[in-house]
Amino acid sequence: MAMQCDPEGGGGRTSVEAQNDSAQRAFIVTLRPASQLITGAIARHRSLIRYYEATGVRVIEYPLRSSSSRWRLWRWFVLAARLIQLCVRGRRSDIAHVEALATPVMVLVAWFLSRGRSIVRLDACDSWDLLAGSASNAKDAAMLRRAGKSQRFLLRGRVISYIAQVDADRDLALGFAVRALIIPNVIDPQLRGVERLDGCATDRFTLSGLYSSPHLAAGLAALWPAWSRVGETVASPLPLHVFGTPMDRIPDADGIVKRGYAASTAELYEGACVVIVLNQRTSGVPNKLLEAVAAQRPMILHISFAGVIKPHPMIWFWDDAASLVYALAQAASITWDFKNPYEWS
Repeated sequence: MAMQCDPEGGGGRTSVEAQNDSAQRAFIVTLRPASQLITGAIARHRSLIRYYEATGVRVIEYPLRSSSSRWRLWRWFVLAARLIQLCVRGRRSDIAHVEALATPVMVLVAWFLSRGRSIVRLDACDSWDLLAGSASNAKDAAMLRRAGKSQRFLLRGRVISYIAQVDADRDLALGFAVRALIIPNVIDPQLRGVERLDGCATDRFTLSGLYSSPHLAAGLAALWPAWSRVGETVASPLPLHVFGTPMDRIPDADGIVKRGYAASTAELYEGACVVIVLNQRTSGVPNKLLEAVAAQRPMILHISFAGVIKPHPMIWFWDDAASLVYALAQAASITWDFKNPYEWS
């Protein structure tokens, strides 16, 4: 099925719209264009698109901010205009699937759209409660829990989609949701082209993510002290290639190479890299774990994932700075062994 992008919302109907006038349409509503989303959000965005395309629904990407708009007071007028335009142009059979991605304002967006549409879904992706539990401060935690409580009241039993069953079960138990839909993330096809390596030595570590995310707060706090101590245990420390944003959360230290935004998922797994996964199992299975398995790359994982993936010579678990130092030292000096593939528990 053809996918359409409506970044500005202008103009009349396209030829694709005319040819598929009878097809059901799904508007994937995001706060900003896909080109401005971070790696993890892009993976989620693509997974929602693939979910609808697999069921024969025509997908139209619908960002509420244009690529040229600035984040100032008048942003709300732009956002309101885009919402009204979507309500006016839509049909009763259309689906509006709103991506929340830990942004409480998107709950209000879904509520507004539900006033004039019969099919509105909110993609919470992660459990609001589990997000709140990993928040870096009490204010953010309270805001996330309020968003979870309000989604049931505002959306009145409409479907809330999640990335994993653990997230849905948590919000259902707390009354944050009444109807849940599990849409797991799809592995990026680019990873099929990543070279499979075996019997080689590690040449770098790789870290990627949204460093302002509460999911990574505890991991980052443990990583930097551990990184500074690795030189004491390894004769020739390997570089750490850091992808993602914001880079001001990453210290300027010996061996750290700030790569910034990755042009493709495959770029994150280039070379003989060991993938550092700082997430803790507060919410589902992180993309980086799924991708590292698909790319066949060694991993340093938090101990909370020990029950998710079976022990393997190329996995090292950590739970504090000391164990992270040990994992980094071992991963830097070992010869890769992928005679047996990774297995999920």
